[in-house]
Amino acid sequence: MQNKDALRSLLEPLLNEARGLLATEQGIEERVSVLIQLAQAEAVIGEPEAAKKTRAAAVALARTAPTTDPKISPMLWPTVAVAHADAGDSVTAKALFAEGVQRAQKIKEAERRFYSLAWLAIYQVSLKKENALAARATMALAVKSAPTMAASANGRSTQIIFLRESGDFAEAKTRLLASKGDVVNTVLALGNLATKQAKSGDKVGARATLADALKRNQTLKEAVERSMSQESLLGYFVQIGDAATAKKLAGTDSQSRQSVAEALAEAGDVDGARALSSEPMAALVYALAAKGKVQEAQKELERVLANPNSVTMQDEPIRLLGAVAAAQAKAGDTAGATSTLEKARKRIESDTTFGDKRLLLVASLIESIRTGGKRE
Repeated sequence: MQNKDALRSLLEPLLNEARGLLATEQGIEERVSVLIQLAQAEAVIGEPEAAKKTRAAAVALARTAPTTDPKISPMLWPTVAVAHADAGDSVTAKALFAEGVQRAQKIKEAERRFYSLAWLAIYQVSLKKENALAARATMALAVKSAPTMAASANGRSTQIIFLRESGDFAEAKTRLLASKGDVVNTVLALGNLATKQAKSGDKVGARATLADALKRNQTLKEAVERSMSQESLLGYFVQIGDAATAKKLAGTDSQSRQSVAEALAEAGDVDGARALSSEPMAALVYALAAKGKVQEAQKELERVLANPNSVTMQDEPIRLLGAVAAAQAKAGDTAGATSTLEKARKRIESDTTFGDKRLLLVASLIESIRTGGKRE
C-alpha cells in the first residue's frame, strides 16, 4: 500500500476539521502556518491542485499582515516562500522572496526591518545554491538599511547564521571564535555549524569545530554551567557521526548518558539508545515507528505516556500518537490506526493547555502523521 493511500483515511477527516476551525483562530501567523501544513498534507495524499490552492490562500492571508504590526514575526514571509519552493514551485517562491524584500523595506523600525530582510536572505540561501546571489544581495541590504542593528551582538549573530547557511563555514567559524559574546550561545552556535559541515561531507572539519566548542566551553567559570553547556554538545557529536566521543564525554553521568541516548534515537540508532538508557523516550517512539516496528513503538508509546516527565513539548503526546497511527496505517493495520488516532482526538478535546487553540493541536497532529513526528 502506497503511503498516500495508507494516510488518506487518517488525514482527510482531520483536514476537514482543520478547515472548519480556521475561522476560530484570529492570529494571521497561526492561520498561515496551518494553511501551509494543510497544503503539505494535501500533497501527501495525492491532491496537488488542492495543495496549490491552499498555498495560494496562505499567501493571500500573509499579504494582509500589516508591516506596521510589531507582533508579526520576520519568519512569516520567508516561511510562505519556502513552502512553495518545497512544493517544487520555484518560480512562485522566487517571486515571493522578491515581494518579501519589497515589503520589508517599507518597515520603519530599523530592528524589525533588519531582521525581516536578514531572515529572508537566510531562508532563501538555505534552499539552493543558485539562490546565493540574490540572498547575498538581500543580506547586504539588511546591513545597509540598519547599520547600527547589524553591528550589534544579535545582528552579528544573525549574519553568522547566514554565513553558515550559505556554506561559508570558514568565515562563520572565524567570526564565532572571535566573538566576545555569551559563551554558551557561542558554544551552541559552533555545534550548529558543525552539523552543517558534517551534512556537507566535511566530517573532519565538523569534529574540529566541536573541539573548538569544547575549548570555548572550558572558559566558563561556573562548574554547573560548564557541565550543562557541555551536555548540550553531546547531541551534536552524535549528529556528526561521532557517537564514541559523545559517550566518552558523558562518562557515567546518568543525565548525560540519557542525552546521548535520546540523540542516538533521533538519529535512528534504536539499539544504541537502548544500550545507554532504559528510561522511556519519545525519540525512541518516533524512531521505531519510522522503521516500521509498530508493536515496539506502541509499547514504548505506552511507557512514555505513563511518564509525563519523558516529554518536553506540551503537544508531544498528540504527536506521538499521530506518528504511531501513521506507522500502523502504512503497515496495513487500519483498525489499529483508527483506534490510535481516536486516542489523539480525545486528548485534543480534553486539552486545556492551549486554551481555545484546538486548531493548532489538530494541525500539529496532521503534521505528525505526515512526517512521522518530525517538526518542520
